[in-house]
Amino acid sequence: MSEEKKPKKESFLSKLPFFKKLKSIKNIEIVVAVLIICVMFLIYFGTSSKASSSASTKGTSIADIQYTSASQYAKELESKLEKTLSQIQGAGNVSVVITLESSSELIIAKTIETTKKSESVTDKGVTTKTEDVEIIEKPLIVSGKNGDEPIVLLEVMPKITGVVVVAQGATDVNVKLNILKALQALLTIPSGNIEILA
Repeated sequence: MSEEKKPKKESFLSKLPFFKKLKSIKNIEIVVAVLIICVMFLIYFGTSSKASSSASTKGTSIADIQYTSASQYAKELESKLEKTLSQIQGAGNVSVVITLESSSELIIAKTIETTKKSESVTDKGVTTKTEDVEIIEKPLIVSGKNGDEPIVLLEVMPKITGVVVVAQGATDVNVKLNILKALQALLTIPSGNIEILA
């Protein structure tokens, strides 16, 4: 007996004229990838414009935002450390002060333009070619409600330079050592930059 070839069942979606047209398009993967990238750009620029408009309503400049975020970063770290270190047995009430190396740094999107200039000089039958390459970096600017603003890719928080801890139980050597170990593990700074007082 010969086996009859059964026709493959087509899915419901493949019968629709829209999906038939999609299947006929060459390099459909590229088209889909371009659409996804466009959607991502729309989402990114939509959120960055909201952030810039909220900053503009407060009337702050970029320099103010850097300073505020660095000081907020230090305050958040201090409060988290106070909560954590006060959980150490015998530590009692804990107060923490953190010093930072500088303010936070904003990494801005840039466009890079390269220009090549080549020159040929012939002297006594010898031709020498020189080529100069000039690289120009310009910040990528987006127009917002406050005027033109650069696109911020990343905000790098400043390095911690020192920590002072005042704890009630720091008179006990074991408590002091446990606080020191906890700070070194959490902040990865040398013990010389940590001062624990009672």
